Amino acid sequence: MLDDDSLPRRPWQALRDGVAADVDTVFGFNRDEYTLFTLGRDLSRKDPARTAAAVGLDASAVDDYRAAHPGIGDADLHTLLLTDSVFRMPALWCAEAQAEAGGRSHLYELTWESPAMDGALGACHALDLPLTFGNLDTPLTTMVFGESVPDGAEYLSERIRTAWLSFARTGDPGWPAYDPAEALTRIWDVPVSVATDPVAASRRIWAGRG
Repeated sequence: MLDDDSLPRRPWQALRDGVAADVDTVFGFNRDEYTLFTLGRDLSRKDPARTAAAVGLDASAVDDYRAAHPGIGDADLHTLLLTDSVFRMPALWCAEAQAEAGGRSHLYELTWESPAMDGALGACHALDLPLTFGNLDTPLTTMVFGESVPDGAEYLSERIRTAWLSFARTGDPGWPAYDPAEALTRIWDVPVSVATDPVAASRRIWAGRG
């Protein structure tokens, strides 16, 4: 929450001004963050144009999203717009701002999908928590994983924890620092990889908004 005391500016605006240029950083997001919040809700009457306007985009953004995601339905587009607005774009802007200010940042995207609820969650919000802490048998884990630990979870958890420990010790999580020109991004999936600008379509649609 912005206020005059503890957070007077949006984080990416402050980073762009160099407030943390001497601090190594990692930013990231899950590909399908907002499915956790829209799952089970009646989205049949959601109008993506109204959603786009609510998050500050022009009406043309809906056509741009549809071009980037052929065949996407209104409900899924509504969820994607909110995922980008609340999670993916702010994290991306932070990584970009830190790099532009001369600091060192790294960006990741979790694309590994939960099999829970017949796959409806995808790579949802909070799916990264059990993977990050290695807690694969908790009530939260059951909610986002289902009744059993999925194939690949232990593999991915080990690699995420190794990356965070390496970053804490050395400032290097194991993949290249973020450079807006290449936008190299760690992809947390099975297998783990690095991709060039995996959210390029959304980044272009939101250009100039951050």
